[in-house]
Amino acid sequence: IYPSNNQYISTKNLVINFSSTDSDGITFCELFGNFNGNFSYNQTVTGISNGVTKSFQQIFLQDGIYSYNINCSDTLNNTGFSPNNFTFTVDSVSPIVTISVGTVTGSQFITFNTSVSDTTATNCKFSIYNLAGTIDGGNENVSYNCNDTVTAAITGFASFNLRTYVTDSSLLQTITNTPFSISSGSSGGGGGGGGGTST
Repeated sequence: IYPSNNQYISTKNLVINFSSTDSDGITFCELFGNFNGNFSYNQTVTGISNGVTKSFQQIFLQDGIYSYNINCSDTLNNTGFSPNNFTFTVDSVSPIVTISVGTVTGSQFITFNTSVSDTTATNCKFSIYNLAGTIDGGNENVSYNCNDTVTAAITGFASFNLRTYVTDSSLLQTITNTPFSISSGSSGGGGGGGGGTST
């Protein structure tokens, strides 16, 4: 059945698929759901074969959480719903992401923060590329907790690109590229502090 229970989907134009079996054959199946606010009858399909996937007509939905169930009738007029309702979430909006990067002169470490706004759970990863477009060190598809401050080691003093991938429960992804540079500082002088911070 689609959507399955507790599934997240990114489309507002929904086609519900299902299959049903009955030894006496199936006459029709009815769709019930809370698509308009109240849990009620929506539509009927006929021409159903045992175990063969059938689709209801397309439904347009806004972002939100919905429940549905299907009632089928066999040729002897016996009817029955699925034992439990199916619940799904429509989330058609990609994560909103803001990145801030901090560097310290003379240090080969950066810190960055990913501010994520989304209605569903998110997954975050990052990669760091040099100007040639290749991965810097081991900084490739590194997972981290969204909205946390992250520290990453850089292999040299140069310019780089921080690429973050933020994916929500509906598998909508926002990719953000943030250029940054780190400097070794002046060649003279002794072991002073780290110098100024730039973002």
